[in-house]
Parts: sequence; C-alpha cells; structure tokens
Amino acid sequence: MEYVDWNVDIGSPYFYKIISQDITDNRSLFSDSISYTLLSTINAEWVHPNGNYDVLGEDRKLNWWYPPNIEMEDYCITILSSENDLILREIIVPNNYTGGWDSWQIPLQFDFEVNMVYQWRIDTGAKYIDGYEVAGSESYWATFLYQGI
Repeated sequence: MEYVDWNVDIGSPYFYKIISQDITDNRSLFSDSISYTLLSTINAEWVHPNGNYDVLGEDRKLNWWYPPNIEMEDYCITILSSENDLILREIIVPNNYTGGWDSWQIPLQFDFEVNMVYQWRIDTGAKYIDGYEVAGSESYWATFLYQGI
C-alpha cells in the first residue's frame, strides 16, 4: 500500500503515523510519529541533457542548475533504462551549497546501450535523523540519448 500526500506546502514539516493491517483486518498499534518536509525541486528546464534527441556528451556529464534557496545536504542521481530498469542510483555531495550550476560525471563502469534513450533525475536530501532523510525533493524526469564514445 502506498500513500501520497498531494496537499503539502514546500518548507512546512508534516507529521505522520502509520498503522499496518493484514488481509484479515488485524491492525497494529500506531507507529511513532515521523515527519517530512518537502524542499523546492530542481526544475526540468534546469537540467542537461534533457530530451530524447539530446545526446549525452563524451564527458558523460549530467548538469543541473539549482537556486540558492534549496536547503539540501546531498543529491541522489537516478538513471533508468527506457524500460524503467534501474541502471544506477548514486548519492553525491554538491560541489557547493550556494546555488548555481553543478554536474556529475557518470563513471565508465556503467555501460549504456548505443542509440538508446535513458531517463535521469536529480533529487535532493536533507535533515537526516538516525540515517533517515526527513526533508527532500524529487526532480522531474529528464532524458538523454546515448550514442557511444
């Protein structure tokens, strides 16, 4: 089961409790309260490459711009195949925390199929408590065409 709270404001903390229920309607006690704060997202217009015909460069760099008001500690880069298979997910530290352009080079160990389109996004994470992210955002999906090196 999944729950998406569509009525949240950016920057406001929200608190949730969960309860489990099995197929015979047995219910658990409520969990401890957990919180999450939605941060501003990196806009799809601020990422490059982005488009089914936008070729990933020979340097294999993904580039994005973020405004200085995004309060984050790290990024999570996700790349999927055109069939939505996970290619890689990597947590990286920003080059700076003051806003502007940033980039990450995809390591050569990750092989791509020539002339295929891949999806990627750059998420932000912040305010970790006991190893769990309690603030962050997900960007929109971007795409790139891989034509080989």
